[in-house]
Amino acid sequence: MKKGLSTETYIHELTDYTQLQNKKIVAIDPGKCDLIYCVDNDKKEANKFRYSQDQRRKETKKKKYSKIQLELKKEKINGKTIIEWETELSKLNRKSLNIQKFKEYIQKKSKINNILYKFYETYIFRKLRLQSYRNTKKSEQKMINQFKKVFGNEKDVVVCFGDYEQKQHMKFKEATKGKGMRTLFRKAGFQTYLVDEFRTSCMCSNCEIGICKKTMVRKNPKPYRTGNIIVHGLICCKNGCGYWNRDVNGATNIYKIAYNAINNKERPNYLSRSNKSSGSLDELPKPKFTRSVKSKPF
Repeated sequence: MKKGLSTETYIHELTDYTQLQNKKIVAIDPGKCDLIYCVDNDKKEANKFRYSQDQRRKETKKKKYSKIQLELKKEKINGKTIIEWETELSKLNRKSLNIQKFKEYIQKKSKINNILYKFYETYIFRKLRLQSYRNTKKSEQKMINQFKKVFGNEKDVVVCFGDYEQKQHMKFKEATKGKGMRTLFRKAGFQTYLVDEFRTSCMCSNCEIGICKKTMVRKNPKPYRTGNIIVHGLICCKNGCGYWNRDVNGATNIYKIAYNAINNKERPNYLSRSNKSSGSLDELPKPKFTRSVKSKPF
């Protein structure tokens, strides 16, 4: 059971798998770009489904609403824009344990709240917040409906999530659902369990002995950046199996772990912590790449 989360259970912790053995297993690899990547088999013909951050951003209109709010924040109050007032507050640490610094933060927060109260009281902010909430619920329900079309309804499916956990926010990336995504499936009626993700991304799901590494380099696709970057979503098996979509490989390995657990088999040896036969995960020579930043367009 995951620490601190009484409702979340690992698949290998169950004692009775009788009710799960007649159900379809869907393995889900959570991530940053593809929020979930799902497979229902470890074969090439497996049904696949994904829900990406780009899709979610478009359906919720988050970027559009952020731009509207940013434009509104250019309004000046007492000679400063809203952004400048909020920047002043951001320089103070609201989590400080130093009583004097925390007192400074409270005083500054109170002062700025009084100045900006009338601005944030306007109807447009409540409207955008409500519309954003509605769009998010619609997007999530649409995702659940599509998931059911591909894999079946909640009575016939058991969902196994990799226990991916973001301990620190990743630079240049939006915050993503972790536990919230699993809760979404539970509320939809799916039996949902966690799977220990150990080695699922770095071991080849095809040959089961090859170590997978990121090796491909390409020009940075972002218009305000130059140089080359390593392609994160593509990995190469050292044993000669070729290139893999990182999410497909991870989800397939998660499926194998869940399948073995439900059918009372041992965890695959190549994904086990006690496995020493596969050798150390030695680093491949990393391709040289450069990165430089131009001024970001407004």
